[in-house]
Amino acid sequence: MKDDTTGIAKFISDYLYFLIDRKYSSSTIDAYENVLGHFKAFLCGHHVDIHHIADQNILNSFYQTIQLHNS
Repeated sequence: MKDDTTGIAKFISDYLYFLIDRKYSSSTIDAYENVLGHFKAFLCGHHVDIHHIADQNILNSFYQTIQLHNS
């Protein structure tokens, strides 16, 4: 399966611009950007297509991965 880093990056960028447009605080946006950067790396590292990012198994696997890194 092909990595879709451009699509994922655009998806993240669009969401961050949405937060900026909605006047979220810069610290909130920075925190979201950090987590989404880790999520992008996870998706690319596991060769997950952008069309499958809402799959509950993918989200659970990402959550388990960040829990391991934070413990």
